[in-house]
Amino acid sequence: MKCPECNEETKYSIETSTLVGYRPLLINGLEHNHDDNCLKREYICINGHEWVESIISNCSINGCNWHGKISCFCHKANKVENWSDPKDYHLTKSEYYRLLHKFDRLIGGQYYDTETNTIVDLNT
Repeated sequence: MKCPECNEETKYSIETSTLVGYRPLLINGLEHNHDDNCLKREYICINGHEWVESIISNCSINGCNWHGKISCFCHKANKVENWSDPKDYHLTKSEYYRLLHKFDRLIGGQYYDTETNTIVDLNT
């Protein structure tokens, strides 16, 4: 998957989900999974750009037309029907946050790189 800002190849991501409780519905003897928890992938590229992709939930029963909401409180972008890259590489949560916290956000597209102790200007 490519970064939408700088077009660099991105392989750093983590998949998370909200944890709103739900119960499967029993309809005509079939257990329908109408789970509208937000399943999302958070990405970061090597230049520190971050973005989120989230998928619309669908019922697992063939022929059931239920689908979840198109938006969620946990991110800005609308949900998508399919992942942009279904085989995208995922870091563990600790690896992702270690990479994410390598950059302390400053202003105007500049980041402080805590590993090299330098300011990185992403505008140049």
